[in-house]
Amino acid sequence: MSALTVVVGDWRCDEPAYELLGRRERAHAETLPAWRRREWCAGRLTARAALALHWGEPPRGLDILRAPDGAPVLVQDLHGVHDPHGVRDPHRGHDLHGPVPPWAGCSVSLAHSYRLTACAVARTRVPIGVDIEYEHPRVAELLPRFTGPGESIPAAAATVAWACKEAAMKAAGVRPAAMAAYHCRLSARAGTAVVTPPGSSGLPPLTAWVEPVLGAVVATATAATAGAERPRLVVRAGAEICRLSAGGSPPAAAAAPGSTP
Repeated sequence: MSALTVVVGDWRCDEPAYELLGRRERAHAETLPAWRRREWCAGRLTARAALALHWGEPPRGLDILRAPDGAPVLVQDLHGVHDPHGVRDPHRGHDLHGPVPPWAGCSVSLAHSYRLTACAVARTRVPIGVDIEYEHPRVAELLPRFTGPGESIPAAAATVAWACKEAAMKAAGVRPAAMAAYHCRLSARAGTAVVTPPGSSGLPPLTAWVEPVLGAVVATATAATAGAERPRLVVRAGAEICRLSAGGSPPAAAAAPGSTP
């Protein structure tokens, strides 16, 4: 089993099943405008599907909330279960006095682009970030704004470099004003890049894995020790994401070309 799983959700023809969300997720969703609510809920369901595929069982009693830095945090919801202490640690991702769920200690990153979502899951607590970007000619026009000194990025690879840098920024957990602070070097090995974060992050160069999916680019950045093996990529339609989130298993024939069942 790969140490990393990346699930891409295709929501172009399907609506998120809000009833599958956790109690606090639904409460937060109600505060969002309609367009953002749909995107936010689709991302949470994609994350549930990624956890189900990664661990072999659907997550139960889970809320995927937002940390102060914007990163997703997995929190077990024991609402309705006797909990005399009521102590929860969002950094550990589970209730301190309840059973430890299988996903406790893993790392998760989320991304959205139009009606596509992406979630990357690592089995251990490692820096990880994912980004998904549609190919667009205008990205090449922005190259001077997001390239730094000594960087040489061809216009044809502008979207790839953008996605790699965004993924690295999420992995680092710090977002400087300029994306140019992250140095991206496209590797000779197909579908990979090396992104060097700014010194303030305290991180070594990150490995970025790149995959073309449904007209978009998906980049997953992580520490080299965790990214030695290409992530397992799974592409599913929104309806199948909902079935996985609820504990079902979609037919193998539903897998998109280039993805794994």
